[in-house]
Amino acid sequence: MKNRRILTLTFSVLSLLCFMTSCVRDMNYIISYEPHLRGVVESMDITTAVIECTPEENNGYGGRYRISLEPENPHSYDDVKVGDKIFVYYNGKMTDDSIPLITKVYAILLDVSAQAESTTSEQTE
Repeated sequence: MKNRRILTLTFSVLSLLCFMTSCVRDMNYIISYEPHLRGVVESMDITTAVIECTPEENNGYGGRYRISLEPENPHSYDDVKVGDKIFVYYNGKMTDDSIPLITKVYAILLDVSAQAESTTSEQTE
């Protein structure tokens, strides 16, 4: 009877750990499978930022979007500033407002290729 309790408790704990770890999406999974936008941060407040996206960089979808600055993945870029070029990975849903709001953000990444381009152009001037 005691062994059965220990086995049941062990199984329960392992099941709970598996469930908890599956709730946070792995960054590689997010980058590979979740929809994203690439844009430049125009303005910010405490919990959101407005990004400007060009159609050329976003499969024909351009415009301004308001995004949550509280991504699910703890390894997201968390030092977002006006002027940063970022990737925003999200669940594909947004509000139907004049500036669509994306509340379910999985990850925010700094576009390092944009940073490299600006550094290169500064060095050539």
